[in-house]
Amino acid sequence: MATANIVTLEDLEVFKKSLLHDLVDIISERKNNPYREWLKSRDVRRILMISPNTLQQLRERGKLSFTKIGSIYYYAYADIARMLEENKAPTRDEYATQFDDEVPVKPRRKS
Repeated sequence: MATANIVTLEDLEVFKKSLLHDLVDIISERKNNPYREWLKSRDVRRILMISPNTLQQLRERGKLSFTKIGSIYYYAYADIARMLEENKAPTRDEYATQFDDEVPVKPRRKS
């Protein structure tokens, strides 16, 4: 004879918290890692909001590495992120701190 399992409100609360925690972990992991490691040209153009010509220039100038199989170009997501990081402009505060260590020059007096 089968025994009945009774689910209490406390059991449901524990399950809800566990499920919510698991979903938050999955979503945050998805944000940090792309769905695919390798992207095609159209995906890269969409991510960077650039034209096909601009993407071609990035390849030709060696700014963005790629793999070509047949007539299809593939780009590693990590390389795209690295290129963006290397070309990131400093904030105003970061830019200003570059000059904090310099000795101020006294203005000359007119003779």
